[in-house]
Amino acid sequence: VLVNAFVKMTIGAVIVLVTRVSLTPWQLTVAVGGGAAYLVGSLFYFQAMQREEASRVVPVFALWIIWAVIAAAIFFQEIFSVDIYLGILAIILGSFLVLWRPNSGLLFAGKAALLMLVSTLSYALYSMAVKYLTQFHSFWIAAAYPMLGAVAVAIPVFINVHKELRQVNR
Repeated sequence: VLVNAFVKMTIGAVIVLVTRVSLTPWQLTVAVGGGAAYLVGSLFYFQAMQREEASRVVPVFALWIIWAVIAAAIFFQEIFSVDIYLGILAIILGSFLVLWRPNSGLLFAGKAALLMLVSTLSYALYSMAVKYLTQFHSFWIAAAYPMLGAVAVAIPVFINVHKELRQVNR
């Protein structure tokens, strides 16, 4: 995840430097927040994968689309057709079918469910940040600037992980 963030940050930095596009302070805040949300979502997703079966975590990850659709309706006043509502219903029902454990009647284990909730909400925030920025800039700019925000989260996480790895090697 961290290597992925650094690669995306490097690509983002190159695009930002080459295009020399400037963002307003609010657009920059949205971009950095969106990038941070992207990395947080990735970290929580992989934490959930450690705690729960991949065959259950991966399909539940599709719920980020539901959060993004709700956010798009609220923040961008998007109107949906019946097809969209049926798709939303199918994603929700499919996720619950994957989560359901018939023998115990339980859904996800507690901590994994919380991790996936944060992950899906974070990815939805990232997608809304990119959507917002594309109203003012090209896709490449809208996608590049949030990756710089991902670095703002990646650096402290990397430092912490590096400390933990050094303690394990002792």
